[in-house]
Amino acid sequence: MAKLILIGFMGSGKTTIGRLLAEKLAIPQLDLDALIVQENKQSINDIFTEVGEEHFRKMETVALKKAINQNVILSTGGGAPIKKLNQTILKSVDAPIFF
Repeated sequence: MAKLILIGFMGSGKTTIGRLLAEKLAIPQLDLDALIVQENKQSINDIFTEVGEEHFRKMETVALKKAINQNVILSTGGGAPIKKLNQTILKSVDAPIFF
């Protein structure tokens, strides 16, 4: 299960803070957007352009379901917590969520 979850606006420093915390706590850090890019071999911008935001949000939920069960510090994408299903997934783990 995720040890700590970082949420917040795009560009607010979630990934940067996640890396610093991961280093300090000796726990891997996982960035949800980076996972989506890696799995789809496309940038977030390309995904938005080619399939649209709605499809991207579905991909994001699938990635969140995978990531939430890993022993990591998880940095979500800026829009991930907006979707009700993602809120439920985030709340399903016993990990602190920081904004």
